[in-house]
Amino acid sequence: MGVVRDVHGADSIAVYRGGEKTVCGRGSEGFAAVLAAWDETTARAVALPAFGVSIDRITRERMREGMWLEFVFPAKEYSEGYPFDRLLAELRGDFRGFNLIRHYMGGYDGRCIYLDLGGGTMAPLCEAAARIAAADGK
Repeated sequence: MGVVRDVHGADSIAVYRGGEKTVCGRGSEGFAAVLAAWDETTARAVALPAFGVSIDRITRERMREGMWLEFVFPAKEYSEGYPFDRLLAELRGDFRGFNLIRHYMGGYDGRCIYLDLGGGTMAPLCEAAARIAAADGK
């Protein structure tokens, strides 16, 4: 499915925990672990029209708390009809669906892409991201 497979084109990921950022590039163990957890988390996912709309200032404020995962792409991509150069998600283990917040033209503004996890949760993805943040001392 579109956006679920598109994350495999990212050239790095960033984990934000409590506002602290840890980056893992393509080819690193952390990057591979997150992609494996992404595949497990999204195995039965369905992209649905999102009601969510991101406002850059609010999104950046919220990223100072909790844990977030961002896929960073080398160039502009399109999925579900929307352009982006990064995709951001808030990580909460009990979530059964989540918004992928699109970054494009310098900000996290505009319509999100919603993924329903088909009965699963974000737990595998949260665990992989938490290991990356912990390894970096965050």
